[in-house]
Amino acid sequence: KTRKRLPVDTFDPLSVMAWVRSLDLEPGAKAKAYGLDGGYLLRVDITSRGLTRTPDLPPLAAALGISPDQVIAYDGAITRVDRFGAAIPGKKVYKMRVWGSGEGRRIPLMIESDLWLGVVRLILTQYDPPRETAEQRASPPNRADHSGN
Repeated sequence: KTRKRLPVDTFDPLSVMAWVRSLDLEPGAKAKAYGLDGGYLLRVDITSRGLTRTPDLPPLAAALGISPDQVIAYDGAITRVDRFGAAIPGKKVYKMRVWGSGEGRRIPLMIESDLWLGVVRLILTQYDPPRETAEQRASPPNRADHSGN
């Protein structure tokens, strides 16, 4: 087996999306993380555009109560890198854009990226909100015994 050293903040592809969703950046602020896609190490660089009026929201956004001016936009780049985070010469840098709800749920509404096969746009068409677990349910408060015992 071959072992490779990776940057500490390296995620799988799905976790990269969760990381982007968790960002709370001021407009113009930047963040970076690394992701593993198969055997390739990728650096994901994100720049916040802040709240951005987005008139072409998916219809589901309105159904969820998200207005066009409640959307945070991010621009990003996905770069194939070596274990030190340096771009590998000759490898294409892929661009991406992400639009998410700017309220507490931070729902990813649209993602657009140029990939080796062309530009791909993912649009949210269904949303299943998180379910409350037994541990999250508040138990009834303990009532003080006022019987005098």
